Amino acid sequence: MSSISISFAIAEKEKKNPPRPGLGSLKTAAEVKKWIPSIKSDIDFYLKQSQVTCYPERKLSEFSQQIERLSREYKAYLRKYRELCPSDQHVPWTDKPYSRKHKTS
Repeated sequence: MSSISISFAIAEKEKKNPPRPGLGSLKTAAEVKKWIPSIKSDIDFYLKQSQVTCYPERKLSEFSQQIERLSREYKAYLRKYRELCPSDQHVPWTDKPYSRKHKTS
């Protein structure tokens, strides 16, 4: 494989899965909300990997550190989302709690 095709493959991969931007660079609630599912999927991936029994203890501790880091990042994104959009009280990408639309007399 030539270096041109390798760099093209890397560019295509980054186009499909761009790296997650820093929280400081996100200015709107929609931008923050867009990245929450990717954090959740990363957490799920590392949780599944940590349950594989054939990994050595060192690898399992790396997975648990990644899970902790991602959960802190997830909470920071939720905090920022609530700052930018205080009217939404539910967590994005989860089921909304039931609320009555009409008051009964």
